[in-house]
Amino acid sequence: MKILIPKRRSEQGALLPMVLFSCLIIGITLAAYLNLASSQHRAVVRSESWNSAIPVAEAGLEEALTQLHLNRTNLTANNWLTAANGLSLSNGVSLAGKHYYVNRTLNHGRYLVAISDDVAPVITAQAYVKAPITKQDIVRTVRVTTAGGPTFARGLVAKGNIDWSGNILSDSFDSKDSRYSTNGRYDSSKRRDNGSIGTVDGDFSMGGGIIYGSANTGPTGNFSTGGGSVGDLAWITGGKTGVQPGHFSDDMNLSFPDVTVPFTSVVIPPGGWVTNTTYSTNQSPIATVVYPIAHIGTIITNSVTTATYPTGATSPITTNVTTTGGRGRGRSATYTTNYSYSEFTYYTNIVVTNVSGQYYDMILASGTFKVLSIPNGTQMLVTGNAMLHVETDVDMRGQSQITIAQSGTLNMYVGGSADLGGNGVINSTASATRFAMWGLPTCTNVSLGGNAEFTGTIYAPQAHLHASGGGNNQYDIVGSAIVGSAKFNGHFLFHYDEDLGKNGPRSAFVVTGWSEI
Repeated sequence: MKILIPKRRSEQGALLPMVLFSCLIIGITLAAYLNLASSQHRAVVRSESWNSAIPVAEAGLEEALTQLHLNRTNLTANNWLTAANGLSLSNGVSLAGKHYYVNRTLNHGRYLVAISDDVAPVITAQAYVKAPITKQDIVRTVRVTTAGGPTFARGLVAKGNIDWSGNILSDSFDSKDSRYSTNGRYDSSKRRDNGSIGTVDGDFSMGGGIIYGSANTGPTGNFSTGGGSVGDLAWITGGKTGVQPGHFSDDMNLSFPDVTVPFTSVVIPPGGWVTNTTYSTNQSPIATVVYPIAHIGTIITNSVTTATYPTGATSPITTNVTTTGGRGRGRSATYTTNYSYSEFTYYTNIVVTNVSGQYYDMILASGTFKVLSIPNGTQMLVTGNAMLHVETDVDMRGQSQITIAQSGTLNMYVGGSADLGGNGVINSTASATRFAMWGLPTCTNVSLGGNAEFTGTIYAPQAHLHASGGGNNQYDIVGSAIVGSAKFNGHFLFHYDEDLGKNGPRSAFVVTGWSEI
């Protein structure tokens, strides 16, 4: 039989501290574990907040790209604001120069995104997301560079080789700025130095030519001035040859999307006679008070002293009529009486000097049109905003001519070869934005003759552009061209109109660089 002997009180007292110590150790361990778990939780939540800031910033980038695509000429649309002299953001980020910006709030954060006022805009997006517990903002800033925008941002761009031989010059002007043009036309005394030329995948041989601007190739392209000069106005007018530092790069990288006809509903353009009447003004005095209705322009009036109120008068004019007579004691005196008339009788005769008519094979008003070809000998008149699809070839040699009237604009989509001749396109508007030739993928050859002016744009990325001859005009080619390859020989002056970069056709902007700052 087992007998239990109770413990003494001293033994029970020694056990209590051990239990308490064990509880303390367990409590400390548990607290440390809970603190570790809490810290890990906070770190995870903060990491999630930190990572979620990037999608918020990217939402800002996407809005900015959409704004550029839809409202490039009006970046204040959709409640965007203007910072004319720079913009200060959080975390010491400062943006210099003019910017357009907007703030947006999302469910899990907010962003501020800004677009720089550059030809190739830089977009900066700053995201704000609340940190856990402290509820302070976590701020991350992303900056991207873009390419795209103006389709015609340089004077001449080719996918492949560019070969110049002869007296070739490229510079620029701005037809919408009187400081850099005269009545909207090129003026060599007001030239600018943005006539840049570049190739993406080929070689560029200048053949001794001159470029007021820069020259560019891709990473594998070869470049030779051939004794010519590339640089700004000061460099070239100073008589220097070679390439001015900073005016050549070998990192050109552009895409050349294929052309598609952007319309389906078409009609065949009609032909017909157009009568032109010429008037002259005979300023010999004739007695008439009827304003010549047929006259277009300024009427010159010659004054005559008369007290007869002219019929049909419209504006006040005062004539002095002097009379002489006696007044008492045989003395004579001169009196002046003022008569107020609406205006003097007209003393202008309008004479019709010439009435001529011309038959045009095609007359294009506003609308979309389609023809199989434009054969040699064709006379075309464009009077409205017209779009024309030519399924095969365009031959404007000899007496062929496309005349764009002052009221006309022509976008011509060509499926075959295009020989624009030496005087094949008469752009009476003198604006390169009013004539555009778009080469479809089957357009592989475009030719320009000399001794005449071409004003417009050419986009034909599968075509070889050949320009030969050249005359003694102040300018031969005004506008811009993007082609597969190009060869110029003879005397050619190429003037890029900078208005194309501001008001010409545009391509979608794409991101070319992404960085967090």
